[in-house]
Amino acid sequence: MPLTALYMLTSIALHGQPGTPADNLEIRGTVVEPNPAASAPAAGIGGVQVKLTEYQQTNGTLEPTVIATTITDSQGGFSFHPPRFATYMVEVEKEGYTSQASSTQMIESGLKLAALLTRAQPTAQLQFKLTRPGELTGRVVDDDGKPVGGLHVEIYTRPVSIPIDVTTNGEGYFTSPKLIPGQYLVHVKSRSSGPSAVSPFSEADLTVADQDFESVYWPGVPDLRSATPITVSPGALNSIAAIRLHWASFPRVHVSVAEANCAPDTKWRLAIQHVDGTVPTESEILNTEYVLMPCSKDFLIRDVAPGAYWFGLLNTTKDPAERWALARVDVARTSVDVAMAMYPASEITGRFVPAEGVKLPAGRSPQIWSTPWPTVMTSPLEPTRVDPAGTFVFSNRLGLMHQMIVLPSQEGYYAQTIRVNGAPVAGRIITLTPGTPAQVEIVIDDKPANLTASVVDGDKPVADATVVLVKWPLVSASPPGSAPPPVLIYIQDGVQPMGVRTQTNRVAPGEYRAFAITPEAKGKIGDLTILERLAREGQRVKLERGESQTITLKLSDPGR
Repeated sequence: MPLTALYMLTSIALHGQPGTPADNLEIRGTVVEPNPAASAPAAGIGGVQVKLTEYQQTNGTLEPTVIATTITDSQGGFSFHPPRFATYMVEVEKEGYTSQASSTQMIESGLKLAALLTRAQPTAQLQFKLTRPGELTGRVVDDDGKPVGGLHVEIYTRPVSIPIDVTTNGEGYFTSPKLIPGQYLVHVKSRSSGPSAVSPFSEADLTVADQDFESVYWPGVPDLRSATPITVSPGALNSIAAIRLHWASFPRVHVSVAEANCAPDTKWRLAIQHVDGTVPTESEILNTEYVLMPCSKDFLIRDVAPGAYWFGLLNTTKDPAERWALARVDVARTSVDVAMAMYPASEITGRFVPAEGVKLPAGRSPQIWSTPWPTVMTSPLEPTRVDPAGTFVFSNRLGLMHQMIVLPSQEGYYAQTIRVNGAPVAGRIITLTPGTPAQVEIVIDDKPANLTASVVDGDKPVADATVVLVKWPLVSASPPGSAPPPVLIYIQDGVQPMGVRTQTNRVAPGEYRAFAITPEAKGKIGDLTILERLAREGQRVKLERGESQTITLKLSDPGR
């Protein structure tokens, strides 16, 4: 905890009662190890060293003093009876256990939490979560069972920004130590460093097929949707069976570009993103493959595995790019011809307007983002500036579809309707005409609906869950990835006293489907097939303007 925060807490504790002795002061807590199985309870950890430090102000500075130590019992419990109202720091530590300092790997060795004791709050209840790091190991072999060394293996959870990258040794083995217990996906990459361009090329180059191992996910499947998660258990060496790779031919993709207009020194950047029927995560966007090359009206792309892709081509001579092309490419076992056409970037100009009888809030301006679809057509992710009059401009928008994300300036307001050139749009998706400005109006209302939800598992209240609202009807994309995913509303997470789960959120009126999952399962609903099933099985919720509703949801299982 930052020193300034401790100073503020100490000031609160001591104001009007410096060093006041008190009876029945208590700091109690538990130290537990979470179970990777979301439905299983955490286990108490015995024998943990617990240290209590008191912070007192001396000459305007905070002075720490260790005043007590103890050891947790077999259930992980501990308690202290401090001598006075004050701010305290409780630190727990046990050899072989660590706290979680990132989404996948262990860094810290201990954990600290602050406790403030005042006349109004003479007791404090703390819970610490420690765990033993796990280790994941496996082996990669070819069709003949021979080890394959020097291959990159990615190990990651979903969603996550950057996967852990390990390399197979000469015997084909790989190991990833110090993993946070939980579920992981394993991706074995092919030998090539990724797609590359051939330009200029000959007629003979068109007929060449490159040879390489196919990239696979555990337990040997070609795509992410078919991958099986591996559970890494606390303090255990988790081994998986050998992953068998197949030697295959990789066809070349012939790309021809209309309206290329290649001036001297013009550069292309081709972004290649796999289409797998999931909601793109930060990881998938960051790991989009990029090929840089001189401008050309014809070129070959090699080392692209069979599958469905978005190809996004940008003229990068200027920053930001001003010309673009987009194509969906289905790569099979034979060479593929792709025709792309360059278009000029577009501009979105807009304004915020009040709904009938509503006054726009004064003060801080709202925030608005314009996110391209597909995400391979990257655009600046920062919100644009909204002037005091409520107008805004997005320049250099690439692609045909953009999703508008609006954050009103004050709580209690919401975006009621988005209109483009006078016509309302569905799903906050606007379609652009290349090179033509789009006029956008965002109607702001001050009477959102209010939804409160409780979650139960059987007849027991759930102390930690996430409620998901999906706008209904759900529009399915066919083929997968050909349209933006639905907008999801996550109602706030948090544990309420006595384990009673209550969540509240202000949302736009309309019809929704609601379902509840554990926080650990949020990554699974990135699969649009799972999301659609849960939404269809979910509870129907219809919210009118200004209406409040209370619902009870049963915990859903995305994995069944």
